[in-house]
Amino acid sequence: MTHSLMRTLCLSPLLAPLEESELRQVAAASRNRRLAPGELLFAHGQQDRHFYILQRGRIALQLRMSPGRRCQGKVRIVLDRPGQTLGWSALVRAERISASARALEATSLVAVDLGRLTQAELFVKVCRRLVQQLYGLLQGAGICPPDLQTLLALGLPG
Repeated sequence: MTHSLMRTLCLSPLLAPLEESELRQVAAASRNRRLAPGELLFAHGQQDRHFYILQRGRIALQLRMSPGRRCQGKVRIVLDRPGQTLGWSALVRAERISASARALEATSLVAVDLGRLTQAELFVKVCRRLVQQLYGLLQGAGICPPDLQTLLALGLPG
């Protein structure tokens, strides 16, 4: 495990609250990933069991929410702060929320493989925080209203 990888995990608001032993488990499930300018990290509808933490660079994130009871619309968000997180397809049905991500410049990320988080309690803790973070993005973009019922329904069929 590299020092920069562990530092990135600690800088992430998603993972910073974890205990050191939990961070080490996340680090063991992680690898560094580099993108060239214009390179696609993932495309709409693509399933992936990773989530990504920005180390440096800029990523254009396109989110589309299919019409549902409470949330709908699309938005483009530029992620440019170290520690920002993206990649929720392992947790949310692609027909509900679809995303694509493309590097706007040379970009470094940490890719965390959710399938390698073998401790159930840690897996649930990280997944819960990922869904909360996604909901915060959707709410901030005006796609979802601020209520708990909407947050809980994100992964359910529309």
